[in-house]
Order: sequence, then C-alpha cells, then structure tokens
Amino acid sequence: MSDEWFFAGKRAIVTGGASGIGRAVVTQLVRLGTKVWSLDVSEQDDGPSPLLVPATVDLMDGAATQAWLDDVAGAEPIDFVVNAAGVSPLRETMKRVVGIDFLALHRICHWAAPRLSPGGAIVNVASVAGIYEAHTEVAQTLITAADASLAADPAGTAGQVAFFDTARSTIDGPGIAYAYAKRAVILLTMRIAAEVAPRQVRANSTSPHAAATPMHYAIKRNEPEMYARAKMTSTFGGRWSSPDEQADVVVFLLGPRASYVSGVNLVVDGGWHAAMQTTNPELAQH
Repeated sequence: MSDEWFFAGKRAIVTGGASGIGRAVVTQLVRLGTKVWSLDVSEQDDGPSPLLVPATVDLMDGAATQAWLDDVAGAEPIDFVVNAAGVSPLRETMKRVVGIDFLALHRICHWAAPRLSPGGAIVNVASVAGIYEAHTEVAQTLITAADASLAADPAGTAGQVAFFDTARSTIDGPGIAYAYAKRAVILLTMRIAAEVAPRQVRANSTSPHAAATPMHYAIKRNEPEMYARAKMTSTFGGRWSSPDEQADVVVFLLGPRASYVSGVNLVVDGGWHAAMQTTNPELAQH
C-alpha cells in the first residue's frame, strides 16, 4: 500500500498547526489527502477547505479545549492526533510551559485514546530536553497530577488548579519546567501505547533538537548565551533541521511503514545527543 492511498480520506487533529513543525505536519497531511483540524492560538489565514479546518483554541483554557474536542467527537471519526503545540521557556512562565507543553497534550490524548479508529495513531512532539532519566521523578509527579485533574473535573478548570499547585510546589522556574514537561510527554506516550495496543492503535513521540522554527529563532536572537550553551549547531554540518525534516518523521510514524512501531521516542537531532555522549574527546560536545 502506498502512503498516498493510506492517508487519503483519513482524519487528523494537529495542534500547533499555525507554524513550525505543526504547520509542516498539516501541510504534508493535507497534500496526502487527509482532512486536518489544525488547532492554534494564533490566527491561521488559510481555510476552511474540504481538507483543512483551522480552529483558534487557547490550549491553556482547559474548558475551551475540552468543548472543542467534544464538538469534533460528534462530527466524524478521528484517525490521527499530532500534538505539536508548545512554548519554549524563553520569556514564559512556568505555568504556561507545563500547561501547554504537557497538560493540554495530556487532555487531548486522554480524549483521543479511546476514540481513534483501529489502525490510528498518536504522535506527540517532545524534545531532547526530555530524554534524560534524571527528570523522571518530577515528570511522573506531573502525570499523576494531570490524571487527578481530569478525574476531578473532566470538563474544564477546577482540576487544573490542583495540577498547577502541584507544579508550583515541585518545579523551580520555566527553564527546568520545559525539561520536566517534555519528559512527562515521553513517559505518558509510552503508557498510552500500552493502553491502546489492544485496539490496534499506536502511540509514539519524537524528540527534536534545534529546528528552524519561530521558537528556536527567538532563542538565537534574544538569548544568545542560552543558544551557545545548548550547542545548537552540534549536528549535521552545523545546521538546524527544517520543520519538514521533523514533520517527515511524524508522518512516517503515523503511516503504514510504521505499522509495528509503538511506544517509541524517536530522537531526531542530527546526531546532537550522540555528540554529547561520546567518549571520544575530539567529537564530544560539552
């Protein structure tokens, strides 16, 4: 089966669809014939069209997000979910970082997991910041708090208050919050993969490093010291990836050539992590 025939006529939700990796995923899926609901807090100038339905949703607003999901649930079956929305710790609060990068993703996955059609898939965009086991304990705390949040108030805001109270008592600042949130994304995705496997649904995550997105350009422009510390050019030829190179991997994980791939976090970093970990002093990046 060719990828084009596989994706034609399918239906997908993509968050962060106005720019960056999310935008690249939306474009690729639409070209393959998939109907895409593209969520973003920013305005999307294109659409609506038969294959693209842009929606302005603030993922920090749990009630609004849940209401939008419930409306879609009554419309058509969903085959794919891609959570690509996210904010960097640059000039953001801890609350917004964990709220958008993890809590909103958790809500969407919780909604989607029992509803995806057999053969469907979830791909969550995490980060190389989340691949370190040192962040696991706090990440598990966030997952437990998010589970309790939805159990207490599936429709909206009351449960979120307790979640953010837990986050404030556990996390010191937006920088480390980003790493904890992305670690939580990876661990949650692994759990979801186990939960949905009996229904022939798959769940995977990707962990990009530097990609040519508005987030990374903002870091380079406004926080040059952070940019230097992150060794953002310690990759192929010293360049960033393009959003399409990241989207290629996301679409692969959604598609038929990844039909036996589930519960995996695929690092897409141009060799950056390998350079950080090697014992060869001529290659190591410190």
